[in-house]
Amino acid sequence: MNKAEKTRKHIIERTAPVFNKKGYYATSMADITKATGLTKGAIYGNFPDKEALTIAALEYNINQLNQKIESRIDEVSTVKEKFSAYLEVFENVAPEVLQYGGCSYMNSAIETDDTNPELFKIVQDKFKNWIHGTEKLVLLGLESGEIKPDTNPTEFALFFVAIVEGSILLSKTLNNPKPIHSNLNILRDRINAILL
Repeated sequence: MNKAEKTRKHIIERTAPVFNKKGYYATSMADITKATGLTKGAIYGNFPDKEALTIAALEYNINQLNQKIESRIDEVSTVKEKFSAYLEVFENVAPEVLQYGGCSYMNSAIETDDTNPELFKIVQDKFKNWIHGTEKLVLLGLESGEIKPDTNPTEFALFFVAIVEGSILLSKTLNNPKPIHSNLNILRDRINAILL
């Protein structure tokens, strides 16, 4: 990695939490320079505008969690273990997510839905990928005979994502981690109910 790539990476890593916590529009250039320790010129030397940095930070925020989930899922073999690993990651990162300003998916969706079509499209695609990835896990279970044949992959995936997102929203809003833990236990019960 050359110096320019290192600087760009540093800017993204340091500003991503700020964008997630304050919002993409409320984050000022002063916030960005303070977080990075770099000048405005150095920021614009690596990103043509704030919008480009915003997109990079959004991608970074969302990909951080995705990488943790994918890495953990790849360590196990059965569908039951994969779903357990999935929920384990969510539970383990919950305190960090709450401290970090909440879920990047949800924060970005709420902030950009009526204001920034380009950013909103990125968020939509990330949600679709999450749903599709969960559907694929159910399909894997159907093919391997681990999941009941009457299970609808799309319906289950939508339920799964809604429970996880809703739990994070409630925990963040109430400043209480209990909704995440209790709802993930309900989700575990629902997963067990579709397993053979």
